[in-house]
Amino acid sequence: MMAVLAALVFVALALIVHRMVKRKPGGVMDAVQLKKQIDAGENLLIVDLRDEPEFKKGHIAGAVNIPIGEFEKRIGEVAGSRKKLALICKSAGKSTKAHGILATKNIAASIVQGGMDQWQQNSFPTES
Repeated sequence: MMAVLAALVFVALALIVHRMVKRKPGGVMDAVQLKKQIDAGENLLIVDLRDEPEFKKGHIAGAVNIPIGEFEKRIGEVAGSRKKLALICKSAGKSTKAHGILATKNIAASIVQGGMDQWQQNSFPTES
């Protein structure tokens, strides 16, 4: 009886630990929420994961360009930041990949759902 109880406790603890490890820090926001945070003067580091030519065509003022293909090599550029990280790309695919990489290092970041497509659809400002 004690062995069964101990086994149940072990399984329950293993499930709890698994869920904690699997949980990704950070969250999701859309372009409107990002714009509100920028306008409110929040301490943000916006990481644009698109390739350099796309970035140069138009990006959010102050955004840092780290193409997704270079992200793992350059993760140190964002890892020590005290700013809230916002990950943006064209729509959200590259941001989701970068978010997963950061989550394995327990670094919180928010994905901007809809990405630059949504940013531009809202006619929010960009610079080139």
